[in-house]
Amino acid sequence: TARIKASHAKKPINLVVIDHIGLIRASRKDENPRATISNTMKALRAISKELNIAIIIGSQINRGGSDYPKLERYCCITPQTAP
Repeated sequence: TARIKASHAKKPINLVVIDHIGLIRASRKDENPRATISNTMKALRAISKELNIAIIIGSQINRGGSDYPKLERYCCITPQTAP
């Protein structure tokens, strides 16, 4: 989110595209992948509202089933659709 804010401060942006949410690194060493994705999504939603920008996020689909959070509802976060 710091990189998004810095880019927006230099030149206002309207759209951020993240091509693979699963490759974002944990902010803490002890976080599990589920917590990392959850915390990342919360931060991205907040920055979307704060800067009034749209964020599009891609994610790899695991069809074998897993305990990762369901990301379908986060396919596109915009200030107008974010709760």
